[in-house]
Amino acid sequence: GRRILVDVEATKAVVGQVKAYQWQKEWKECGYSGYQDEGNPLVFRVNVWQDYMVEVVLDEKHPGKPPRFGASIPRMDAETTLLLKRMECLDPKKWNFCTKLEDVLRFAEAVVRRGKPTEEWRPLEEALFELGDVLDAQPKCIEDIPGECVPELPKFGEAEDEEKATKKRKLTSVGWSLGTGYGAGSLNGAVSAPTPTPSKADETYGKLADVVEQIGRHLTEADVPYVKSVSTWQRAIQPFVASASLFDFEKYESLFAKIEAIARRLGDARTLSLLQRRRPGDDRAPTTGIEAKTEYQRLLAPEHVLQCSMTVPTRPIPGGNAAAAAGPPSAALVRRAVREFHTLIEGLPLLDDTAIFARHNTDNLLHFKLMIVPSNETPYAYGCYCFSVLLPADYPSSPPSVLFETTDGDTVRFNPNLYNNGKVCLSLIGTWPGRPEETWDPDNSNILALALSIQALIFTPEPYFNEPGYEAKRGTPEGEHQKLHYNATVRANNKRVAIDNQYANPPPEFASVIRKHLDYHRAAIDLAFADVNLTLRTTTPPDPHDEPPPFLIDDDFDDDDDDDT
Repeated sequence: GRRILVDVEATKAVVGQVKAYQWQKEWKECGYSGYQDEGNPLVFRVNVWQDYMVEVVLDEKHPGKPPRFGASIPRMDAETTLLLKRMECLDPKKWNFCTKLEDVLRFAEAVVRRGKPTEEWRPLEEALFELGDVLDAQPKCIEDIPGECVPELPKFGEAEDEEKATKKRKLTSVGWSLGTGYGAGSLNGAVSAPTPTPSKADETYGKLADVVEQIGRHLTEADVPYVKSVSTWQRAIQPFVASASLFDFEKYESLFAKIEAIARRLGDARTLSLLQRRRPGDDRAPTTGIEAKTEYQRLLAPEHVLQCSMTVPTRPIPGGNAAAAAGPPSAALVRRAVREFHTLIEGLPLLDDTAIFARHNTDNLLHFKLMIVPSNETPYAYGCYCFSVLLPADYPSSPPSVLFETTDGDTVRFNPNLYNNGKVCLSLIGTWPGRPEETWDPDNSNILALALSIQALIFTPEPYFNEPGYEAKRGTPEGEHQKLHYNATVRANNKRVAIDNQYANPPPEFASVIRKHLDYHRAAIDLAFADVNLTLRTTTPPDPHDEPPPFLIDDDFDDDDDDDT
């Protein structure tokens, strides 16, 4: 007869009648005793084991939103409290609406059984609790919880996988293309500029610095076994260090120095290895940060990001930064360039259907080259598009200059953002006016952000709508016709210039990559471009008053009908 009674009338006043009866049924079927708070019908106090009670707070949208645990009676040790607060299945991003309260409470019971009551936490325990709370990590003792006590979540009830959702957002041409100055519609579903919000990042790092300082201050030799085998140290710090970039290392140097000092006192070899691995000049000289799993990745991972001798562009870069380096670059600028190289190793994608390759000039460390293979979901599929990137003397205070090089001798304009004279129109580098969050941020922007912006915001499935003023036509019959015409033209030039010409006459620094990439995809390329007429050369947006040709361009189509604008 153990059950929790729900005051339906009080609950109904807060969540409505349907949910009130739903909650009543769920608590009635739950195998734990307890009671509902008289003053707040969202709060329940549940006896999970012997005389131990935990506070369960339901969201008004439960079961659509997960519950959370409040205080326990009596007060439990820091690790038990953190296990309850940071229970993985209660993460809003992972919550499954099919999960029963009884399953959640069974896990809570297992957690409480291994814990111990305490009247007060020691300062070290308090700091380690805060560490797990800030980094959303569970203590290492989670590994002691029996597997059968962890709720098994049915797949159909899970929220959409974040990686799939991100990919879907990138491939959906809805909303403003942040960082380009072009786009249409509302901001819902737009691709965000790949730089963090400085204030939020600084706030997180500031909290961490305080917490880590407290840990170092209160850590004694007698605490080492507890910190390594029970507390949240390893499960919080190791993923944090592994995900930090070289720019994080530089900007928050004092924080990482404190982490390193604590890791040495603990004999934490894994954290020390991660800290050392992030430093430029590592003897391993890696070429990629991805784990090669597919045949394509194993084929090209050794050539993903490399240093080599290259020719620096001598022509003026349209819209480029005027602050060119005069004479030898400063030591600080060289160090920054080396960090940029290592950050590209860590962050550039290498997937079967899209990739970015990079080269760093050993003769001029301020010169980089990028080769972008756009997604197969775009009219640029399988193409190899090259860009030169030059750092100015005052970098990173000013953005780099970027030259688009895949133009077939300045004759083809592949995109409203990519001019046939090599200009790249992107608010991130100051060649198009943009909102503050789209422009260059010396503290957070870098070449990696630039590469990802070009890949996601310029090489889109519907580049026609990147043209200023054309976004208003999205969803109209006229706009759809023009979009199809534009995509057909891009596909034709993509096959002729970015695939065939690149294979026959590749830039030396990417020659091996281009040929391996195109040879690997040869059958798919032949199938995808079997209908393409390679005589079509222009990609200038057509006059909206012209009758758009059909999507599949036949041999007698005259490209002189297009008006260059």
